[in-house]
Amino acid sequence: MRLRTTVVTALSLCLVATGCAGAQTARSGASGSPQAASGAPSSAAPDYEAQYRAGRADAESAARKLLALAEVPPGSVELATAPAALSGPALGSTVAPTNVDLARYWRVPLSFPALDAYVKQHPPAGLSQSGNMSRGSGTPYTTLGYSWHGAGGSSSNGELHIGLAAIGDASAAGKASYLRVDALTSWLDPRPRPDKAVGARMRIEAGDRCPAENKDMVGVRNEGKDLDHNLAPADKPNAGLLCSYAGMYGDALALSLERVLTAADAARIAEAAHRVSLSHYDALHTSLGMRDRSVTVLVLQYPNRPAVNLWLPSTSRSVTSNGHIVATDLLSLGKLRDVVNQLSR
Repeated sequence: MRLRTTVVTALSLCLVATGCAGAQTARSGASGSPQAASGAPSSAAPDYEAQYRAGRADAESAARKLLALAEVPPGSVELATAPAALSGPALGSTVAPTNVDLARYWRVPLSFPALDAYVKQHPPAGLSQSGNMSRGSGTPYTTLGYSWHGAGGSSSNGELHIGLAAIGDASAAGKASYLRVDALTSWLDPRPRPDKAVGARMRIEAGDRCPAENKDMVGVRNEGKDLDHNLAPADKPNAGLLCSYAGMYGDALALSLERVLTAADAARIAEAAHRVSLSHYDALHTSLGMRDRSVTVLVLQYPNRPAVNLWLPSTSRSVTSNGHIVATDLLSLGKLRDVVNQLSR
C-alpha cells in the first residue's frame, strides 16, 4: 500500500474470547455456525448451495460483530470511501470468493500521535495482540496485530485490522488523521472441487495386480455418481489392494510396495476415506503432488459395484482424488494417511 502521508500506523485485531464488550460504534451480534461435520454423508448429494449461502451469512455476521469492536474517537466523521493513504486493509488481505471484508473509514480530529495513543489505549474489548509491522518515511510507523477465531468450531474465522494515517505532517499538533477499520472473515466452501487433472489415469480392477510403475499418471478413474460428492462409498468393501510408488528419486516412479488387503483392512481405509471432508477455503491453493510424485493407489473392492480407486499422494499438502473430485482437508486426510501408513508397515 503506497501512502501519500509521511506516517501510517495500523493494528490488526482479533477475538480470542467468545464474549466481548461493546465499543463506541454501532454494534450487531453474530454467532458462528458449526463447521460441516466431516462424518459420513449420505449417498444423496447434499444441498451445497444452501450450505454455501449459510456459510457466507455466518461469515458476514461474524464480520459485523468484529467491526463493532473498534473504538472510534469522539468527533470523528465517517467517510463514504477509503482515503488514498489507507486504500486497503492495514495488514493486507487475500481476495477470494469465500472471503468477506467489511470496512469503514473516518476523518478523526486528532493528530497522528494523538490518534496512535488513543487506539493503543482503547483496544477492542476481548482482543489480544498477534503480530505487527511498520511502514513510513522518516518517522516510525507501528502496527500491532491480533487474530480472531469463531467459537464453537465455527467455519468462519477472521481478523480485525485498524489502520491510521496522518493527514499532512504526522508530527504537527492539531492536525487531523484518517482511521480505517476492516473486519476480515472467511468461510468453508462445501462444494466439492472437481478433479481436473489432465493426463493419463490409472485404473485397477478387482483381482488385478499393481501396475509396475505410475509413469505419466495424474490420478485414477472410477465409475459412480456417488463419487461426485464422496471420496469413497459408504458401503463396506470385501477386499482391497494397496499400491505404493516411489517418487522422482531413487527407483523413479516404480512400484515400491504391493499389499493385498483383508476385508477388515479395506473397510478401515474405506471408512476413513468416506469421512474425508470436501470443504475448503477458496483462497488456499494446494499442490497436485507432481514435484515428487510418490503416491499410494488404494483399490477398494465391492461385491455389488466396480472397484473404487483412490489416488493418495505422499505429500500432506497435495490433493487426494478419486477421478471425480479432489480433497484437501488436512485433518481428515491425515486420518486416512494414518490408516494407510499402518497398513504399509
